Amino acid sequence: MMNDVIFLRFRYGFYHTILIYHEALKYDVGVYFEANGHGTVVYSGKTKEAVRKIFEEGDQEQRKAASILLDIIDMTNETVGDALSDLFLVETALCARGINTKQWMQLYDDLPCQLMKLSVKDRNVVTTADADRQCTSPEGLQSRIDELVATVPSGRSFVRASGTEDVVRVYAEADTQENVQKLAVQVAQAVYDLAGGVGTRPTLPE
Repeated sequence: MMNDVIFLRFRYGFYHTILIYHEALKYDVGVYFEANGHGTVVYSGKTKEAVRKIFEEGDQEQRKAASILLDIIDMTNETVGDALSDLFLVETALCARGINTKQWMQLYDDLPCQLMKLSVKDRNVVTTADADRQCTSPEGLQSRIDELVATVPSGRSFVRASGTEDVVRVYAEADTQENVQKLAVQVAQAVYDLAGGVGTRPTLPE
């Protein structure tokens, strides 16, 4: 029934979020978002009609499932991201799975992380792919990031250029605060060296 589901992420701001909204409308269920919180879930008319038909004509188990889906659709603010409706959606999902918020939080361990901002001559030098997780230019930067990430337990790092200013943001994650700080600075140094950093080269605090 609902076999086309798209998960879209966009990074450039609200104007582009509006564009991706129309792209999401092409699917049965479209989920689109960006890191600053814009985005929501949209459902096609075909999807809503199919769920309502199952609710009216299906067997007992199908009607029960369709009823839950209809409730989820009704709670979703399809026009814009809505923190209150999102909260109700989360509560609905937790109730359906029979878990409370404490159990939900225990499903994920938040590792120490750090975000840095680095000025560059031209932000367009840095390009990315795979939802900003892979740096495609300048040449050699991604391989250097991979080398640095491999030096710390639970290491992860990626870089992305700002959409409005000549700045590159560096995100790092590791098992300890000491390691994440070291990783973030080392990746920032790599960006500075390979992507035309401006000003003082990043250093670890003494």
